[in-house]
Amino acid sequence: MCLPAAAPDVDDWEYFKFSTNLKIELLPQEESEDIFEVVVVVRIWVDRLFLLAPKLVLKETPYCKPNVINGTMNGNNVYRTSDLLQRHPRDPNLWRIVGRADDQLMLSTGEKVI
Repeated sequence: MCLPAAAPDVDDWEYFKFSTNLKIELLPQEESEDIFEVVVVVRIWVDRLFLLAPKLVLKETPYCKPNVINGTMNGNNVYRTSDLLQRHPRDPNLWRIVGRADDQLMLSTGEKVI
């Protein structure tokens, strides 16, 4: 379990920050200018192989990547969460979840909830 180092203010308890280990893209939604969909991008790292000659090879990082890949964006593998976020009015690094892009949740039992 991960707990914050300090308790948030009473007005900010529903907001969170993204981990710096993740590469996040935010897709603006047409309905509102302050609502975004979260997309987790798989980071690319450079691996130097010394087989016959040194060369640089781009690979997906084995660390801090989503377990599910459900799309591509700009040639990178991504996980589109379908979570809709709204930025904090005073702190641009804080976000809160306001809904889902697909407006339908699938429970572990297989039941769909709107």
